[in-house]
Amino acid sequence: MKSVKDVFAAEESGRILELIESASRLSGLHVCFHDRMNHLRLPESRRTHSHPSCQRIKKTSDSICVQFDCVETHRDLAGLPRGRIHVCPFRFTEIAVPVYVNSIFRGVIFAGPCWNGRGTLPSPELVKAANSQWIEDRLLMMQAFAERLSAILEGRYSEVSGGRRASILAYLNKKSEEHVPLSALASHLCLSVSRTGHLVKEVFGIPFPELVRSYKMRRAAQMLVSDDLPVGEIAASLGYDDQNYFTRVFTRHFKESPRSFRKKGKLTA
Repeated sequence: MKSVKDVFAAEESGRILELIESASRLSGLHVCFHDRMNHLRLPESRRTHSHPSCQRIKKTSDSICVQFDCVETHRDLAGLPRGRIHVCPFRFTEIAVPVYVNSIFRGVIFAGPCWNGRGTLPSPELVKAANSQWIEDRLLMMQAFAERLSAILEGRYSEVSGGRRASILAYLNKKSEEHVPLSALASHLCLSVSRTGHLVKEVFGIPFPELVRSYKMRRAAQMLVSDDLPVGEIAASLGYDDQNYFTRVFTRHFKESPRSFRKKGKLTA
């Protein structure tokens, strides 16, 4: 069986990597994305704080970085949809903006570090903020990038860009909490049921029922790492009336149980 990563992650990861690199060039800051699901295939430099100034500090104080960025900042941003500008424990200034996918807290865009203090730069690689407006401008920039990233992960960007694959993904995204028969997708695409079934197999390499199951498991994984809803409620929200059956499907798909997946949903700063 192809995993959810095989079916969806490659295309998303390529677009998101381009987006992150563009954000970095335009802002003049190092930009990375903390993916709370750990599904995107991004290089480590775009998944963690890999700026030279941060790397030096991590050699002796990595646990402090993890506590601040992956625990405290993620917790605080759950109530700050527009993100914030903050100073880390080592006096570096950075920008952090949450990314929501279908109203689920999916991850955080970090831009920085930079130096907004007085005196000599503590590290020659640091960018010095010209003034407070310079930082505010980059917060607005990261908010716009967060919205585009959200659109990619929800399938809204693909829907605009066109193509059968994009149309199918966008449709599944809208219907992920419902029972979706092949006939409904066929009607949406204005194709026969037989042709739609063949099209799904051609485009994704797996049959339609497996595609729907993969998409639902993906949503389940997002919910498991983003909130504290009981597994039974998550299952019900995705159309699974039997929690035990949902658990078996999830475990077969991800090679671990929903509870184990939730416990392992940790990040690296």
